[in-house]
Amino acid sequence: MGDPAGIGPEIIAKAVDSGELFPLCRLIVIGDMNVMKKLIEEMRLSVSIRGIASLAEALPAPGKLDVFDLKLVDLSAHKWGRPDISSGKAVVEYIRKAVELTMNNEADAVVTAPINKEMINAAGYHYAGHTELLAYLTGSQEYGMLFVGGGLRVILATIHVALKDVPKHIKTGAILRTIRLAHRAMQTFGIEKPRIGVAALNPHAGEGRLFGSEEWDEILPAVIKAREEGILASDPVPADTLFYKARNNYYDVVVAMYYDQGLALLKMLATHPATMRHVSAELCAKFVADDPPEGCVDAAVAAWQRTGGDIREVLAAIFRSPEFWASENANNKFKTPLEFVVSAVRAVGATPDRTLALAQIVGRLGEPLYLDQPPTGYPESQASWVNSGALLQRFNVAMGMASGRAPGVTVNLEGLVPDETDPGSLADTVNRVILHGAASANTLKVIRERTADLGPRQARVMAVGLALGSPEFQRQ
Repeated sequence: MGDPAGIGPEIIAKAVDSGELFPLCRLIVIGDMNVMKKLIEEMRLSVSIRGIASLAEALPAPGKLDVFDLKLVDLSAHKWGRPDISSGKAVVEYIRKAVELTMNNEADAVVTAPINKEMINAAGYHYAGHTELLAYLTGSQEYGMLFVGGGLRVILATIHVALKDVPKHIKTGAILRTIRLAHRAMQTFGIEKPRIGVAALNPHAGEGRLFGSEEWDEILPAVIKAREEGILASDPVPADTLFYKARNNYYDVVVAMYYDQGLALLKMLATHPATMRHVSAELCAKFVADDPPEGCVDAAVAAWQRTGGDIREVLAAIFRSPEFWASENANNKFKTPLEFVVSAVRAVGATPDRTLALAQIVGRLGEPLYLDQPPTGYPESQASWVNSGALLQRFNVAMGMASGRAPGVTVNLEGLVPDETDPGSLADTVNRVILHGAASANTLKVIRERTADLGPRQARVMAVGLALGSPEFQRQ
């Protein structure tokens, strides 16, 4: 929940109230129920709340919030914006419990709301921040702080250290550990041989020791050792040059020497007007057309500027734009492999299991989950996904789904498409149920012809498979 006197409860409550989280995850708040209840009532949000004592009691649902209630806050003394020692203690206990549940495999991940480091230390917990506390709780000997945004990835060699003390912490061993961490982190991003840009500490990388010697004495020896391990690390590069190169895809990740060196530019780029327009164009390309119409992009940018980047308002502006509703853009977008598999599962009312089988199908179709190559991610354009081999693979997945042979899901077509002896009636039923009436005359003809000589059950499987593999179903 973050600091109970801070903004964390408000962020959580508004996120739940938006309805955007439930399709993505099953949220359970670790904190104090009475604090969350107070916030929800004061803001008049349409969220119902209840306290639980174990995750087994959780009943996640849209508009409902389960709070693992640790009962650490005296509500009579609680004041928004006034953190104190008791709230500092509460924060640590919230995080401790969240980590415990996750490491016991009762939860899948931890997201922390903002905390007050001053109050945590005043309460007797001497951690500089989340990173150090999480490292302690998980027993991690090697850890770092990685940021992603504005087309950059930045990992810090020093974290919460006073600027005057930074040079004392720039040591070969510490820099080498950070470079190794950056290397491993990028491999989890799907980059097998990441290019790591290493920042210098001093202006002009010390200018031959004129402005400092850390580059020669500490940073470069770490780089040389990393290269001996097969890591693609750069020499120490002045930060003004390094970040320009990283932003233009010369490096996959930057190792920054201190906090503000790494974050100032990243935060600026994340809110820069060019970023605003780029993201708006990407959204229009996803929902409207591969070549995003200027009017749609302009509407999204205007909503972004008006609301400070409220994604709901930006999307609403796109969906209200004339370009979104223009006839030439209807059914214009081709489904990505992930969209195809998810829509096929939903179309036949299949029940997924808890294995990775469906994710593996998506991977075989060309879009392995979480392994997109940054900075652009997987393409949204039709040209990237349409070729004879890819379409054949999709058809095979469609037939496997219809026949019940696709791994990872259970399909029951009987409740979806009744037995039909007449090929014409079967084609009409599948068109209505699977394609929502969008089938072309050619698609209906193919379904009728391919099912004419089959028994009722075989015909049903064939008809559903053909519908899932049809050109119409490949469109969003």
